[in-house]
Amino acid sequence: MYNMNSTMRSTIELQLLDFGVRYRKLGEDLYFCMLPNGITFDLLCGDNGTVQMWRFIDAAPSEKAGTCYICSKANASLGVEITDDGDMKLFTELQCVYQNPGFVQRIKKMMVGFFNMITQYESSKPTVG
Repeated sequence: MYNMNSTMRSTIELQLLDFGVRYRKLGEDLYFCMLPNGITFDLLCGDNGTVQMWRFIDAAPSEKAGTCYICSKANASLGVEITDDGDMKLFTELQCVYQNPGFVQRIKKMMVGFFNMITQYESSKPTVG
């Protein structure tokens, strides 16, 4: 029997490996991931075909909690959010239809963009000393 969710997860896992990303599954749909440069992030492969990746990058004042900036286009979103706990996170989300011929390319493009964004953010942070 065809199981779209497990097939989609398998495809995502293969893409992570192709990029040299090490990952650990936490449950059925959640992944804790590490890029080859040591930067970590989380990935969620939802039952509804949604793929989300995020990284907590900094703390923010508590009065900014709930602030969110999102750029959306063609079933994809990219943004910055300040959580209720005052954590600032970078995130991306893609609504996928596994049967679409461009599915793998969209996942690759999403991953490359997110990996570049979090790597650029980390490399632009000032260092002490």
